[in-house]
Amino acid sequence: MLTPEQLKERKSGIGGSDAAGVCGVSKWKTPVQVYVDKTTPVIADITNAAMERGNILEPFVRALFSRQIGKEV
Repeated sequence: MLTPEQLKERKSGIGGSDAAGVCGVSKWKTPVQVYVDKTTPVIADITNAAMERGNILEPFVRALFSRQIGKEV
């Protein structure tokens, strides 16, 4: 789960999850939706089942990846 500070920081630039929307190739966001999201002061913390699973599994996936590459992530 992202903190309010992290959610605010996400509005300061384009991240990997925004890139497809900006380029017009996302099936979830249009370039206009990304623009509105980045320029409005409202900070929405929307989660769904897939995001919850990702949050729960992140420590395990990080540890597995670290072990595979031999470096701390």
